[in-house]
Amino acid sequence: MTICSRIITVSALYFVVLGISGSTPGLGAFGPPTTTPSKYEVTKASGGSIRTVLSENIVLDKGSTLNREWIAIKQANLPAKLKGTPGVSTIYSGRSEHYEYSADYEVDFAEPVVAIEVRFITFNVWGERVNSLVATDVEDYAPGTQKLSATWNLYSENEASEYYASIAYVSRVRTKDGRVLTADIQPVLDEAHRFNAKFAESDLDPKKPTK
Repeated sequence: MTICSRIITVSALYFVVLGISGSTPGLGAFGPPTTTPSKYEVTKASGGSIRTVLSENIVLDKGSTLNREWIAIKQANLPAKLKGTPGVSTIYSGRSEHYEYSADYEVDFAEPVVAIEVRFITFNVWGERVNSLVATDVEDYAPGTQKLSATWNLYSENEASEYYASIAYVSRVRTKDGRVLTADIQPVLDEAHRFNAKFAESDLDPKKPTK
């Protein structure tokens, strides 16, 4: 697997810091946005074959040699960073008889964190944004590397067949001392525009369920 990376300097980074009231961690009010010079890194890797195995004799996209594209964005201001270049795969659950999106990833924590949100923006073979898959873990994480994973239901065989690429990034974290840090979205938008020039900030959020 070949991975390429590049370091990019961002002139300004906006994030919200949760203030602390008294001596009790985690209490307080949201303060104004803080501007902080920062760097971010973009890494890329092959996500493997676009094929999804249903059974020994049935494979979705069996005749395709196309490999998926995985992209990860790591921002220097956050105390939690993705390790390597994780991405989204498709699997078929024979027990429940439906497709799923699946992601296994590692996160490097620079300080104690009590909650983390990771997002995976998915695109199909036509460059169209499909969804924003959100993985939220509310747990105490000590400094160091932790393995995390997530799955999401995928009810459409067409969506599973056409899924091609994902952009992964830590979208926000809550530290043990009560600060809430949010990622700069501009690097994510820049990478998303490689697939679709019409990608908008609102596309970073998950699809709303239809009634």
